Amino acid sequence: MQQPKHPKQQSIRAITLITTFMGAVILLSVFALKQIKVSTTEQIRDNLQTLLLTVQEAHQILVEQRRFAVSSIAETAAIVAVTKRILYEYHSDFPLADSENLRAFRQFILPIIRKFGDQGFFIIAPDYANIAAMDNNSLGRENIIARHKPELLAKVFNGETTFIPPIKADKEAATMFIVAPMLDSQQQVIAALALRINPRRYFSSVTTIGRIGETGETYAFDKSGTLLTESRFDQQLRDLNIISDNQSSSFNVLIKDPGGDLTQGYKAKLHYEQRPLTLMAAQATQGKSGTNTEGYRDYRGVPVMGAWIWDHKFQFGIATEINVEEALEPYYKTRNTFIQVLSISLVMVLLLLKLIFHLQRQHRNRIEQTNAELEQRVKERTADLEKMQKELSEANEELAMLAITDSLTGLYNRRHFDNQLSLEWQRCLRDNKSLAIILFDVDHFKQYNDHYGHLMGDMCLKNIGSLLNVSDITKRPSDIIARYGGEEFIVMLSNTDRDYCTQAANAICQKIRDLAIPHEFSGKSPQVVTVSVGFIICDNLESLRPNQLVSRADIALYSAKDGGRNQVVEYHDDQRIASRR
Repeated sequence: MQQPKHPKQQSIRAITLITTFMGAVILLSVFALKQIKVSTTEQIRDNLQTLLLTVQEAHQILVEQRRFAVSSIAETAAIVAVTKRILYEYHSDFPLADSENLRAFRQFILPIIRKFGDQGFFIIAPDYANIAAMDNNSLGRENIIARHKPELLAKVFNGETTFIPPIKADKEAATMFIVAPMLDSQQQVIAALALRINPRRYFSSVTTIGRIGETGETYAFDKSGTLLTESRFDQQLRDLNIISDNQSSSFNVLIKDPGGDLTQGYKAKLHYEQRPLTLMAAQATQGKSGTNTEGYRDYRGVPVMGAWIWDHKFQFGIATEINVEEALEPYYKTRNTFIQVLSISLVMVLLLLKLIFHLQRQHRNRIEQTNAELEQRVKERTADLEKMQKELSEANEELAMLAITDSLTGLYNRRHFDNQLSLEWQRCLRDNKSLAIILFDVDHFKQYNDHYGHLMGDMCLKNIGSLLNVSDITKRPSDIIARYGGEEFIVMLSNTDRDYCTQAANAICQKIRDLAIPHEFSGKSPQVVTVSVGFIICDNLESLRPNQLVSRADIALYSAKDGGRNQVVEYHDDQRIASRR
């Protein structure tokens, strides 16, 4: 008969098993948290880059609009005629302050200046002297652009309408210009018309769209690292004595790293002028664009994530940043939940161990009598531990699913789709099976967003995702439906035929139309949300890579759009439209 194990040996074994179990649970949790953080930072990087490019594009559009407006004024025949007369008076040493032609020009230009909120104007002679201006004090003097940016003014006199980035104009203010050449009948440049633009008003109209959350801000800066826009944290900068009470942050703050978080009471060791530029500003002012999600200090010393770009054409940089703490708040909440669950589990295990030791001491002399009871208790505790392990495993599986799922629609996300497409392509290539791609997106979705708002746009995509989630389009475990980006969705079907693929594509088009989501700008009756669908089925995968399959489905999709939308088009080799990828 086997002798019962010594209580001390049983205790050591119990401690070893429980410690091993808890160690495994902790390792799995740490791994899951690491993956969640990686996914979160990648999403933040994508959002920052998208926001940055949106702001840059808005700036470029605004500049082009003003360039066109100033060029149109400079080309006006009456304006050119008045300018010629003012030039004649200037060369004849006539007092320009008494010029009737100057008064006439001011009467013409003042309504335009007030309309756009500009600060003034100059007519600049070929010798770079001001021959017309808002005030008489500037007449006959060298133009400010010639003093600070002569190379840009030279471009104007070579016939090019030019944007002049912000420069210090007065003791307390800075300004920038749009300057257009004025041509005579022989297309020779006789003078330049410069409209003086308020940088704060100009940049504010662009960068304020880049403020996200509670701490996100987008700002512009010049080659020296000087802030060109008003900071979101002006009052905070005043409280930190970086600017005075009557100052604005624009043109008065250098984007320098104080070495620590000033908002948390850190005392900078270096004087303001001796501090280095922030990591972002140091790279951007050297013409380098980039993204940082690891965290760096901004001009307040607050840890931030950011994306930045240097605009070589207009000679200033744009950055968008958000506090690390706010950006990673969802991750921190998930991490804290994990820690709480693990802490509770550890306490329960310790209490369980204490109970086991107490029972061993109490019943050491009655092991034979209480063996059955102890075995039952061990079973119950083991069941509890297995239940906890199962719950933690299910939580890990749910987190893994969240990492590959689009949060809005509930469908798979693009990253997961691309991975599955690569794997399925290899399998179908090896087994000589067919592979089909169906690509579709919502017709006139920008107009839908503009008219109904982004919340309704998200609801529209969510409804489509819900429909696709319960559809019977995918038949095999390898088939997949995903949100591919924005209003675009994609389906992969393996080992299928053309008839079923055509049927599935038409079913998608019909079912989404049957949702009857109102869309006043659909362009067709009934005015509901529709989709355009393109698909390709390939039996010979040796000739096409996975990305080429998607590109050809994209070509078919755009054929459907060009054909009037709300329809299905299959890709054929004779199609010659260009994919947008």
